[in-house]
Amino acid sequence: MPAPKKSRDAQKATFSPTATGVAVGVVAFAVVFILLPGIGGAVLGAAAGTLGFFGMKTLMSPDPTIGDVAVDAIQNGEKIKERIDAAKVFQQTLVQYEASVRDAAVKREIRELHSDLGKLVSYVEANPQKWNSLTHWMNTFADTAASMLSNYSQQEKLATGDAKQVARAQVVESLDVLEGAAQGELANAMNGDAISLAADAEALEQLAKQDGYSTDSRQSSRTATAAPAPLAATSPDPFSTNDGNQWSGLKPLA
Repeated sequence: MPAPKKSRDAQKATFSPTATGVAVGVVAFAVVFILLPGIGGAVLGAAAGTLGFFGMKTLMSPDPTIGDVAVDAIQNGEKIKERIDAAKVFQQTLVQYEASVRDAAVKREIRELHSDLGKLVSYVEANPQKWNSLTHWMNTFADTAASMLSNYSQQEKLATGDAKQVARAQVVESLDVLEGAAQGELANAMNGDAISLAADAEALEQLAKQDGYSTDSRQSSRTATAAPAPLAATSPDPFSTNDGNQWSGLKPLA
């Protein structure tokens, strides 16, 4: 049985793009220099080697994707990719600030903002056409949020007494606003999906009625039919724990 063919990106990942580019560049330089010895050959060889290096490195590098779809296959793909990458960089900034501050409440709010923004990023990765929601949040809040956290980290170290408590209260309230904004952008982005789902359900119901079926007749049929016997329990529920807490394994950001 023949081995399955590797995908294009898997084939590219087999060799290092940089190492392959260097090898091609050296070979190109050597070939030109052998054919044209002397200073002129060295200059042309260097040019050929440079072109060979960057050309092969570009050719061997994996194609950028959004989710599992190539960027060049998505309308405005490059802009969407840039915005998603910028949001992920901002998430890493949040991780750094969460590690640097000392107050537990501020740490918690930063983690929650990281989580809410991550949900919005994941949704846009799965639905690139909804990228305006992420773009709006980033353009409106990201720079100001980073500046606020930078200022707070300094005040937390230097301020004392009431000034420190005021700064803490302000940053906690502001982070809560940012979380709400991220949740709101996600809700707005998903609202179209809910409308589409309702429209599809209504269309299916109308098609069923045209063929002589309806939800009322279906419900009557179910009522008239004896309910099936419950399945025998042969093993414990694999998704439950002894203490009933399904989410006890979750950990906060490092």
